[in-house]
Amino acid sequence: MRRFGPLLAVGVAVIAGLSMNGAYAATPRLPAALYPSGAHITYRPSISNESMDCMWGFYCEGSIALFHFQSETELHRAGGGGQFAGVRAHRRMTMAFELFASRYDTGIDDNGNSWAAVAFADFCAAVQAHNYHPIRINRGLLPHGSQGAWTAQLQRSGTSDLIVMAAWTGQTEVEGIVMYDHRSSPARTVATSLLILQTRRAVRDGLPSGLPVS
Repeated sequence: MRRFGPLLAVGVAVIAGLSMNGAYAATPRLPAALYPSGAHITYRPSISNESMDCMWGFYCEGSIALFHFQSETELHRAGGGGQFAGVRAHRRMTMAFELFASRYDTGIDDNGNSWAAVAFADFCAAVQAHNYHPIRINRGLLPHGSQGAWTAQLQRSGTSDLIVMAAWTGQTEVEGIVMYDHRSSPARTVATSLLILQTRRAVRDGLPSGLPVS
């Protein structure tokens, strides 16, 4: 369950994001240039805490922690959205991206940490529990001079690898993941470089419309 849970979560979230109809989906916030050619992109400007928990943090059934041990309500998430993309070839998804940008309440927890920092720490703890391993990337995920923290980690899962990235600054925290065929070195290069660009752009500009960065 631990090994295949994250991969299943990626499929569930991407399918949910890509299947949203026009009443809920909106014009993509991140440009198509930040995704592989031919990717099907969907942007949801507003995702509730409950939907985040179901799509990203926990299974809808069983409450098995995947990317968070605490619910988004417990983490004081105030709002945010997400963008999803999938690339298909020969009737199967060969690369899939998810990116969530969230705004957290002002104030601090009992240990003096901002809620965005708490959400980031909870994310890091969850992915480490699922045997992700830190990886080196060619550039940081925060804009120059920003205070905060970031991480990039890898997990092998079946025939696909998963790379997760997250960063926080101010009241904003961004979390993203890409799934790709680990048998392809070029695919890893493309997936990693594009997720870096997506995460940096979301941290800098705020993925949901009007989301403050600080």
